[in-house]
Formats: sequence, structure tokens, C-alpha cells
Amino acid sequence: MALQLDLFAVLHADRVSIVHRELEKRVTETDSDAVFIEYPERRLTAVEWVTAFLQRPLVVTGFMIYALLFFPISALISRTTLPSEAGAARTLGEETNIPIHDIDPHASIFLFPGGILTIALNWIALLAVAFVFSPVRTGTTVGVVIVTYAVVRASAQLSQRLAAALSIPTFLFFFLAQITIGSFPTLVLAGIAILWSLYTTVNERNAAMLERAREVATANGYDRVVFITGQTHVSGLRDRVSNNSDLEIRTIWSRRPLRSGVLARSAENTTQVSQEN
Repeated sequence: MALQLDLFAVLHADRVSIVHRELEKRVTETDSDAVFIEYPERRLTAVEWVTAFLQRPLVVTGFMIYALLFFPISALISRTTLPSEAGAARTLGEETNIPIHDIDPHASIFLFPGGILTIALNWIALLAVAFVFSPVRTGTTVGVVIVTYAVVRASAQLSQRLAAALSIPTFLFFFLAQITIGSFPTLVLAGIAILWSLYTTVNERNAAMLERAREVATANGYDRVVFITGQTHVSGLRDRVSNNSDLEIRTIWSRRPLRSGVLARSAENTTQVSQEN
């Protein structure tokens, strides 16, 4: 029997209370056995971070810049640095005892691989920017990014409220440092690097998450689960499931900012869209 998936497509920066309410409704309506989340199964160690940076300094720097932009937005919306779906799912799990499983292999597996060509391109591009513009400013930019990211992530280990409170002043420090002594070209190059890595690895991540979902469901005897993922993964997941006899997408719930979500019914190869109030 195929594992039935009810996709719950989210905006990572959203109100946790709203996501929680709609997630609880979907779990009840679908009578799901568990909730799967597009969230890393484990944290990177310090050694893994250093190794990743030595292999792909631009991509790692870009990843941290993205996080530094996300943290204060999430903090202002929901007083946490976690993606909205992670906070909502964990709260739901505590309230209802429904099993919650993180099924996304850490992004480092896909974003930070270290082939010789990749390593060379990262370092050549970074050193070229430093040489053309300013080695000091380039080094300052990378250093400030690493330090501010590390401060927020370390504080999150103590308390999400603390991390949320620190995310705004650390972002302001990062911003002021960049406009005074930083290197704008380095920021742009790092941003391009992370966007390119995200784009080129999304299909691989989709495949890995579906395989992990199948493994967890088989091990626990689940027949139907709510699968929480970002909006950008939906089309890729749907395409992969259509070619997999072990998986079936029953419904797709899509969160929308400031409005109720939209439910797309996908069973029997038909799609009916309706708005639920």
C-alpha cells in the first residue's frame, strides 16, 4: 500500500499561531498518523562548519547571510528564529502526542560538497573580489557574517526567546559593519553562490526527503502523514511522487500571507481548488 502524503506548503516566515491552527485542522481532517517536516534531522558540528567553509567559503557565507536576514523577520513575526512550521509542529506534538519527524538531511549535504572544481571556483572568486576591491573589507565582511551568525545560533541553544531578542541587534551590527567597513561585492557574490546552490540541489533534496519519509513511515507503520514543506518544493515533490508507486499525494494545503490557506485535492489524478475559511 502506498504511503499517503498530505502536503502542507508553508511560508517559512509566518505566524506560528496561524500555522499551528491550520496544521492542527489538517491533521484532524486527514486523520494522519504523524507529521513530517522539511527540517534538518541534526545540527552541524563545529568541525563540519569549518570543513564546509574551507571547501565552499562563498556558499557558506551566503547561507549565513540568508539566515541573518531570516532571523529578525521571524523574530518580529513570531518571537522565534525557527521557521514557523517547526515551531507549530513541535507545539502540536506536545499538545496532541502526534509523532513529529524531521526528515530533511541537513542542507550541508547538498550545499557544501567539496569537489576539487567547486573548491577551486569558490576560492578563486573570493580571492578575485578581495584583490580587485579590498582584502581587508572582504575579510571583514566574511568575519562579521560568521560572528553574527554564530552569536544567534549559539543563543538559540539556550533559548529561542533569547535568540529572537538578539537577532535584531546582531543584524543591525551586521548591516552597519557592511556599510562602513564591509565589501558589498562580497555580499553580492556570496548571495549569488547560495542561490545557485539552492537552485541546483532542490531536486536532490526532494528525492532525499521522500526517501526518508518512506523509510520512517515503513519503520513506524504509518499509512498517512502530513508532510510540511516550503512552497518552492511542492511542484518538485509532486512530480517525483507521480513516478513512485510507493507514494501518493492526497491533498496539498498551501499557506497564503494574511489569508486562509488553499486546499488542492490531488487524489485520482484530479485537482480541485477551493478556499477554506
